[in-house]
Amino acid sequence: MQEKKDKRPGDPNDTKSIEGSRRQNFRIVMWLVCAAYLIYLSAKMAKDLMAGLIVGTTKIISIIAVVLFCGVAIFLIVSAARAGIRALREMTSAMAEADRPSDDEKKEGYGYVPLDEPDEDGEEETSFPKDEDDAEDKE
Repeated sequence: MQEKKDKRPGDPNDTKSIEGSRRQNFRIVMWLVCAAYLIYLSAKMAKDLMAGLIVGTTKIISIIAVVLFCGVAIFLIVSAARAGIRALREMTSAMAEADRPSDDEKKEGYGYVPLDEPDEDGEEETSFPKDEDDAEDKE
């Protein structure tokens, strides 16, 4: 029976931590590099098969290798894409969660920044003059 790993804050495989995220990004890049190399090898073998450079029982082994290499390369590309999309979703949900004020902040009124507050006269202050007459009065 497999033991389920608990993800502690210091766990290097936890993708929510910085170290875990770096490891996951490195894994994704390595999967893509390996997939590219397997595609290169299978294309080279297929080219040699078509040219007739491979004969005898080696031809059967080469055909099996081409199919196997292509299958593994496709699996690696799909796995890397899924892991990348999952990481992107986690990142966007974490960003959205960080933007939302907590219950304590809502009660205390933190995060509320008024854009224009009325001054003593009841008029709103702005950083620029409202019209040309106001601009002349300030000079």
